[in-house]
Amino acid sequence: MKSYFYIITLLIVYGCNQAGNKNPAVADSLIKPKADSNLSEITVKYSYQAILDSILAIPFISNSNHYIDSFSRHRHGIAFMVDSAKSPWLIQAGYNGKDRFETYHWLYVNPTNFDIKVYDVVNDVQLSIADYLKKDK
Repeated sequence: MKSYFYIITLLIVYGCNQAGNKNPAVADSLIKPKADSNLSEITVKYSYQAILDSILAIPFISNSNHYIDSFSRHRHGIAFMVDSAKSPWLIQAGYNGKDRFETYHWLYVNPTNFDIKVYDVVNDVQLSIADYLKKDK
């Protein structure tokens, strides 16, 4: 009976050690883009946060962020839904509520040159930020 206890204890200890020794190469391979993607690994890895930071600097996105922050009593800010399956990326900016995502702005962003276009849903056109701000006034 004692020998079964020792064997089971050794198996548990061995199994715990194996679970802690995850191979980082395997974990990294799960997040790499597909081979047919036209984006390099560096572009996908580093430009995602730079793109979101540059979008947050746009005046109407910043205003929406402050608006969401005020009505949520400083618990939420603006949220992004990013479709990076193809270039340019489609980014929806809005409020991520408990029941649904409310889109305030649609943006198309080229991840290689950071070209940002605002999608005008009424006229079904993509506008530069400067043209969108002129039209909005």
